[in-house]
Amino acid sequence: MRDKWSALPDDREVRRATAAAFLGVEPNTMAIWAVKGTGPAFTRTGATRGLCYYKMGDLRAFAKTRNKRSTKR
Repeated sequence: MRDKWSALPDDREVRRATAAAFLGVEPNTMAIWAVKGTGPAFTRTGATRGLCYYKMGDLRAFAKTRNKRSTKR
């Protein structure tokens, strides 16, 4: 992992833009993953249009599962 991220504890919650930067994707990609249910676990404030928060531990676990050794399916 990147050094600047290692200081953040697993239970630290970050907003979508920070989560996207950690994973090396665009925030819009995170939003698409959230809609499809294919991204990391998140919590949302408010009923429907609240802010999304991601725990660093969930982001680290998701990043590990995304590491692939081959493009073969």
